[in-house]
Amino acid sequence: MRRFLVAVLLAGILGLPSCSPAMKLETFTNINVITKAILVDGPFVWAGTDGGLVRWCMPNGSSDRFTTSEGLASNHVFSLALDLSAGVWVGTFGGASRNYRETWSSFDDNSRLISPRVEAVFTSSDGSVWFGTAGGVTVFDWEGFKSYTVQDGLADNWVKDITECAGALYFATGNGVSVYDGSSWQRMSTADGLPSNDISCLTATANRVFIGTHGSGVCLFDGSALRLFTSDDGIEGSVIADLSADPRGYVWATTERGVSVWTDPGWLSFNYLDGLPNDQLLSIAADADGNVYVGTAANGLWCWYQGNAFFLASPESLLDNQVHCVTPTSDGSIWFGCEEGLSVKTDGLWQSYRDVAGKPLGKVNAIVEATGGQVWLGTDLAGLAHFDAGHWSLLNSDDGLCSNTVHSLAILGDILLAGTDEGLSAYDGARFYSLTADDGLPFASIDALAIDPEGRILMGNHSTEGGLVVLSSSQLTHYTVDDGLPSNGIYSINADRDSVVWIGTNLGAVRWDAEGITTFGKAEGLVNFVVTAITYDPSGDVWLATAGGVSHYDGKCFENFTQAEGIADNRVQDITQGDHGDLWLATLGGATRIQFASAAEPQIDVSVSKPSYKPGETVSCSVSLSNPGQTRPLDIYIGLITPNGVLYSFTAEGRWLKDDVRPWSQAITIPSRANMVMDPLVSIHLPSYYPLIVEPGSYAFAAAISDASTSQFIGAATVATFQVTD
Repeated sequence: MRRFLVAVLLAGILGLPSCSPAMKLETFTNINVITKAILVDGPFVWAGTDGGLVRWCMPNGSSDRFTTSEGLASNHVFSLALDLSAGVWVGTFGGASRNYRETWSSFDDNSRLISPRVEAVFTSSDGSVWFGTAGGVTVFDWEGFKSYTVQDGLADNWVKDITECAGALYFATGNGVSVYDGSSWQRMSTADGLPSNDISCLTATANRVFIGTHGSGVCLFDGSALRLFTSDDGIEGSVIADLSADPRGYVWATTERGVSVWTDPGWLSFNYLDGLPNDQLLSIAADADGNVYVGTAANGLWCWYQGNAFFLASPESLLDNQVHCVTPTSDGSIWFGCEEGLSVKTDGLWQSYRDVAGKPLGKVNAIVEATGGQVWLGTDLAGLAHFDAGHWSLLNSDDGLCSNTVHSLAILGDILLAGTDEGLSAYDGARFYSLTADDGLPFASIDALAIDPEGRILMGNHSTEGGLVVLSSSQLTHYTVDDGLPSNGIYSINADRDSVVWIGTNLGAVRWDAEGITTFGKAEGLVNFVVTAITYDPSGDVWLATAGGVSHYDGKCFENFTQAEGIADNRVQDITQGDHGDLWLATLGGATRIQFASAAEPQIDVSVSKPSYKPGETVSCSVSLSNPGQTRPLDIYIGLITPNGVLYSFTAEGRWLKDDVRPWSQAITIPSRANMVMDPLVSIHLPSYYPLIVEPGSYAFAAAISDASTSQFIGAATVATFQVTD
């Protein structure tokens, strides 16, 4: 609750991006692939993953997760660094983010970074923050940004790691090591004694730089000479994934075969026979107490902590973060088709399948529910997977399916329709019937499939010669650009509404109705031309998934949502409506749920008597509560946040509690159609020392409500900001 109030309040105070009050975004990812990003920060260990950022509190094992829904620039994290003000910098696939006192701010290539792919973040001794990107190096000196590329002397624009030693900065690239002394650039390469120019990572002790290579071991540079270490010198492998120097001066390395540590004058090595995980090891860090943290490629963070070995991981999550389709089912479950199989979320519990019926699933392209709760999966290589009453079975080309590569699925009565790369297959529960190019189909691959209310079958193909085919009464009709389509590349079809068909192409969206064809592109407000899926929300508005985000169309104008607004990834593959009116998004960076606030839900509002106060005046906070729906019990929270992020909560006893959130009113029954106004609810004379309102700045009251029976928040917290002046 505290994090929720803080995030909403600071968004109001600082003008940071926040969700519309009418909706809430929640992102789901797999956080068990730890990238080359581990940061030890006192009792906390931060770990970057390809599904967001995790912060573990080691003494008690608690954790916090941060994704694009919380303000992260991208869920794919490459690097971490701590600045001199204790802010945590995060390098991601979509820019750099900074967490300072639980507040997020982000930078991308449109706001001073030379490239949004930030593979390295490093704080130099003068406090400047350096970013190694796919397009060069950018430095932020807290007054401005400056960038360097090969034209300035950088060895290569793709910078993988950064370190500092003896006043000089070192940059790992695929073309050797670049060294910057503050005024000029130098290059270290094989000509200078490096065993390879393919440098993967760097770290430094007081007077030595350690250089990790991709396949040639580790080099030590003492300021004048290079010394090479390989497996002959005790290193466990030659492909160096990560290097990290701990406060004691030890240097740790992860390789393709295990972990090695430099203790001067030599190396000690460990592998799975010594208790390390038998997994690909991607990253490593150690603290002053000798605790070691190793990032794995599948099983989360392996820890050697206070003499004990254990994993920190999340078993309840998506199988992987490349989600290609999502389907809610009638029992309330949500099915996700992933790159490596299937994940199913039921009442907060997750279950994943890499194999069914003794065979690997592989990539799942489509999911559909049939009568009786049966669920069908269309896969990339395994054909059709069928789930019925707890049992799995597989059907493939040996059973009559056109092809084992299934792109799309639909249900027509009791018939399953499967769009494959060799035509359309129809399954009646006993045998397959097929429609292929030999039967007149103008294309082989059925990439999009839909059934309209009249029972017509609509099929799309996204090749340049594809277009739309409508099968009605055994007649095939082919529509192309010659008939008014903006493109023959068809990616999605929605024919759920009478007399209206929406078509997603690679050149925009099409609304096809009795009045003809209307095309929507970027000029009309669509976020991206490639429209991968289309659905409706509970109010009948249209939502379009694209390769660059999601667009909401209310019949008049578009509203767009991207990673900056909190969706998991801009590369959206599917969008569909759940049983409760929620929208579910499948992206190549996880899944996102969009929850809408119902007009019949209780609403709370908070206000102050005026926008600015000075010492000697009294701040008055008023709260109003309405309940247009059914009678229900509510918990009501009232909070105050100071400019430095300290949270106070107001209790039923009329006391303020610091950093201890409690409801002001608990389980209070609010009758249907009730309207309550508390004016004022609380008054505070300035200056106040508890809560602390002394220093000039922006303060805020907040009010939030939750359902007392479920503890679920209703809508968003409301905020009333006010200024305190001298």
